[in-house]
Amino acid sequence: AEQFTASGGEVERFADMGASAQWLQEFARDFESVTVGVTVPGILRPQLPSTCPDLASLGVSHAVAGVAETGSLVLDARDGRRTQLLAPTHVVFVREREIHDTLVGAMVTLKADLPSAVGLHSGPSKSADIGQILVRGVHGPGRIVAAIIGEPSRG
Repeated sequence: AEQFTASGGEVERFADMGASAQWLQEFARDFESVTVGVTVPGILRPQLPSTCPDLASLGVSHAVAGVAETGSLVLDARDGRRTQLLAPTHVVFVREREIHDTLVGAMVTLKADLPSAVGLHSGPSKSADIGQILVRGVHGPGRIVAAIIGEPSRG
């Protein structure tokens, strides 16, 4: 979380899937439309009009892993690369148990079901290519929220 916020990302933590879903419905009220990755569980789909990724104001994805050392979210291309890159605001859910200390540790977990491509998202898109002036949202979302889902309590 520290690495991710240092790169300009935002982090929200939740005790379980239910708390995550409740937060998302409230958060999504500020947006007009959504594009949702195909691997996102139904409970984490905001009650907004769904649209194509290039028109959506909010993107929602599910990371296959997180990397503590770099503050990166590992996103599977099968979730939908356009959903992950085109909406100006992107919420990425990741289960706490899927956050690994190192990139190697995260990639080893993908070995059994390796996708054709993975994306490492370590904060909002930014570039200072022109005139050394930092601009956000040039090559992807200008705002990215990592939503970490903890384990349910075992009452």
